[in-house]
Amino acid sequence: MGKFFSDAVETALQYIYYQERQGKGWEGLELLQQASAAGDGDASCILARCLCGPQYVWQGHGFPEDDEKATLLYHKGVEEGSALAALICLRTGDMTPSMEKKMPFASLQEAFNVVLEKAKGGEPFCQFVIGNVYFWGDYIRIENKGPDAFPDMGAFRD
Repeated sequence: MGKFFSDAVETALQYIYYQERQGKGWEGLELLQQASAAGDGDASCILARCLCGPQYVWQGHGFPEDDEKATLLYHKGVEEGSALAALICLRTGDMTPSMEKKMPFASLQEAFNVVLEKAKGGEPFCQFVIGNVYFWGDYIRIENKGPDAFPDMGAFRD
């Protein structure tokens, strides 16, 4: 088993994101497809990311773009217990109240903590996701903060 994810997901991350010059992107995509079909929520999440176009994956891989399939895969990932998928669904606006009820985490904070621990352990994709949580202000919803948690409305909006 991999250090942070299943062997298939860790190998796919290497091929698709961390060592893309090896030319094994499609091999990584196939690993994700197989692992996703077997119920690996993290594989479903990373596979979804690969289908979201060049803003999320190196265009040199030549992966197809399919936003509808990506959304379904993100939802599948959440339901299969992927903390990554939960945070990414939150970022994409797909974390509806019904989707939140389907995740096996007690809260978004619990999912955040899972990803944060992997990020602290050195996993780059998790570090990227945690960075996005702070950059885009998703931590406000994760931590259930409201306007009263900030010194003024300007700080809340910022």
